[in-house]
Amino acid sequence: NVDLSLNNMLQDKDLIGKRLVKSLFGDPVAEIISYAEKENCGFIVMGTHGRKGLERVLLGSVTAGVISKTRIPIITMSDVM
Repeated sequence: NVDLSLNNMLQDKDLIGKRLVKSLFGDPVAEIISYAEKENCGFIVMGTHGRKGLERVLLGSVTAGVISKTRIPIITMSDVM
């Protein structure tokens, strides 16, 4: 079970605030936005691979899709150093 595995991984982390692991099925952009709106989330935190320019356009991005389709503030975290 993915939810159980993710919850177990978070057990050992020193996190601030409420955390919730939830699996959603469907179009990722639509599901993330729908869930955040339904739960009245103050903001959404999403990861990004730091793609730029043509690579980003050609490969697409769930994060970019969410950013462009919601008014909820988005915090992005990149794995690029």
